[in-house]
Amino acid sequence: MAKKIAIIMNQDETISIKVDDKLKHTIDDDHKISATAIYDILNFSIGDEFEVSTENEFEIKPEVLSFFAKLIDDIITQVNSTFDSHKVDILPENHIHESVLIEED
Repeated sequence: MAKKIAIIMNQDETISIKVDDKLKHTIDDDHKISATAIYDILNFSIGDEFEVSTENEFEIKPEVLSFFAKLIDDIITQVNSTFDSHKVDILPENHIHESVLIEED
């Protein structure tokens, strides 16, 4: 599934991250984001394709916006190379996962 990620610098120096035009996260003006937030934003599934774009109407801190765009892009590249859909067998929807408990001596 193709997902469009827009990283938008707001006038108050917060950064909005939208996926397919839906707001997924706002980075406060301290410009910090957690790994969990990035994971939730991407909502990755094998076979996903991403297009990352930036918007900075007011030309505020372009280097910060660029940093976050590159960070997201690098994470997407790494995840895609780890889960190359040509190398990973996708389980059928009716697959039943059986838990296996390994006892240690």
